[in-house]
Amino acid sequence: MAAVWLEDALLKLARKSWGAKKRSAFYRRLAVYIDNGIPPRQAVKRLLAQIEGRYKNPDSFWATMDVDRLALTEIHDRLANGERFSQAIADWAPASELAILRAGEGSGELPDALRSVLAGSSLVAKVITRIVFSMVEPAVMSLLLLYLLYLIGTKMVPPIAQIAPPSTWPFLAKLMVPLGAMATSPIFYGVLLVLVLGTVAAFISLPRWAGRSRVWVENAPPWSIYRRLQGAQWMLAFSKLSRAGIPQSEALLLQSEMASPWMAERLRDAAIRVKNGSEIGKAFADGGYGFPDRVVADDMTAFSGSPDFPRLVEELAREWLAETESKIQGLVTVLTIGATLGVNGVFLIAVVGMTQLQNLLTAAAH
Repeated sequence: MAAVWLEDALLKLARKSWGAKKRSAFYRRLAVYIDNGIPPRQAVKRLLAQIEGRYKNPDSFWATMDVDRLALTEIHDRLANGERFSQAIADWAPASELAILRAGEGSGELPDALRSVLAGSSLVAKVITRIVFSMVEPAVMSLLLLYLLYLIGTKMVPPIAQIAPPSTWPFLAKLMVPLGAMATSPIFYGVLLVLVLGTVAAFISLPRWAGRSRVWVENAPPWSIYRRLQGAQWMLAFSKLSRAGIPQSEALLLQSEMASPWMAERLRDAAIRVKNGSEIGKAFADGGYGFPDRVVADDMTAFSGSPDFPRLVEELAREWLAETESKIQGLVTVLTIGATLGVNGVFLIAVVGMTQLQNLLTAAAH
């Protein structure tokens, strides 16, 4: 029983870690094989054999834990059971990619669909990667600030307070007392714990929290960032489906079938309105969910009826991604400046305060 549970947990972890870069390499090779007349199942089997050939012992621990091997093994087995490629890869790829792949299968142009996914996913992945790396500096500075406060509260203030009462300390040295008390207070750590748990809960809620109550937080981070990134990803996928000639209402329903609860709710609502005769931009605006964005909805309204609609939507998605990245970088810059000022300020108080206390103790000794 424990072995089955562990195997399932490792498989779920592998699915999460088979990211855009690994999928892109797989899609690129698979598209070439299919172009050369090799069926998807046989193509996946060949790619799987290549992965197994990397190891001298295919049964070794590292070979069996290879994420590419785990992914392709499951995809191959599901293809062998008669599933379509979009079904076989369903647990390993995001909904935005699955909709394009299914459309490609339906039109008999799976290689083109794979290349379309390549173009869109790599663009979004690059933006997300840059955003994540930009968050490293403020995170490190914040941890350093907490460590400095901890040192003041446990290593600096208590020993000197036993020698000289804090009431006799100079001004900057006195500031170390409340800082140290804060860093050693259970309330302070309780607040930190609540913030950490709240942040974790917020990120868990991103794809899952649906309903009208979600609209109230859609303009606040991290939900606003998620909405913008998912909106851009949706536009890229929707432009590919439109270019394939799929009616807008059908494209929306196709995307909603494989989407998260949050995304599916918005796409289904828009699909119903489009099916009832509403233009797509107006359908999103009238839905009241704020997805992708009111300005974007107005842009899509302007694009409707244009023979270049798919291209215009794709360009809009790229522009919106760039704008989103710029806004997030601005927010990160503010956080970095705040954390840096906090660290430097506390460090200055600690250095000057300890110097003042040293002078005070020296004078008292004489």
